[in-house]
Amino acid sequence: MSQITVPSDTDDISCHLQQVGMGSLICRAARQTGEKSTNEVDPTICFNCEAGKIFREVGCDAALPKLRILPYIGGAHFDVCSLLCKIRKRETTLEYCRSCALANAETTKAILSAARGLFTAQGFHEAYKELEKARERIRDGEFDAAITSSISCLESVLRECHHRLAQPLPDARQLTDLWKSARALLRFEDLDGSGRTVTVLNALGGLVTNLGVSPPGKWGPRITGITGHPCPLR
Repeated sequence: MSQITVPSDTDDISCHLQQVGMGSLICRAARQTGEKSTNEVDPTICFNCEAGKIFREVGCDAALPKLRILPYIGGAHFDVCSLLCKIRKRETTLEYCRSCALANAETTKAILSAARGLFTAQGFHEAYKELEKARERIRDGEFDAAITSSISCLESVLRECHHRLAQPLPDARQLTDLWKSARALLRFEDLDGSGRTVTVLNALGGLVTNLGVSPPGKWGPRITGITGHPCPLR
C-alpha cells in the first residue's frame, strides 16, 4: 500500500460509497469478514482509498473496491484487495481511470457541478434528481434513458418557474409550450440591450423545439431519429 497521507480539515474526503452512521462514517464497500473487521472508516481512510480518489479526481462513481478494514487502538488499517469498474466489468486503477474515454470532459464536469449547486441552493429538488439520473445513465451507456431524464429535468425547471411566480401552466403542456411561457414570464429579453441574450435564447428555443413532443406524449422526429424509437415524455 502506498504512503498514507493524513488529510487536513479542509481536504475533500467525499466518496460515493460513504454513509453517515450513528456517530461514525460507514463504507458500503467494506467487507466484514472475521471478528475484527469493520465497516467504520475515518477521514484518513477515505482520503487515501483509491476508489475515493477516482470519485474526486475523475468524477466517476463506477469504481467498486473490495475493502477490508481492521481497527486498532488509535486508528485502523485498511487494504483495497481489488478495484472493479462496474461499467467495463474489469479491474481498474486510478491511473487507468484518469485516461478513460468514458470519463466526463472537464467542461462537462464544470457545467454539471454548477447546475447541481444552483439546483440545490435554489431548491429545484426534482430537477436535481433528474439531472443525477441523466448523468448516471450517460455513464452506464443508457442514452435513451439519459435523454428522457434530461427532458424531465428541463420540464421540472420550467414548471417550478411558473409555480414560484404564481402563474398558471399553459393549457398545452408540451415542452415547447412550457418553454415559451417561461421565457415570457421571466422576461429574458430585458436582461441586456446588446441582443446577445436573445441570440442565445433563440438557439435554446430551437433545441427545446427539437426536444419537444409531437404528437403529445412522443418525442419529436429528430429525437426519435437519434434514439431509434419514440418515447413518452414523463
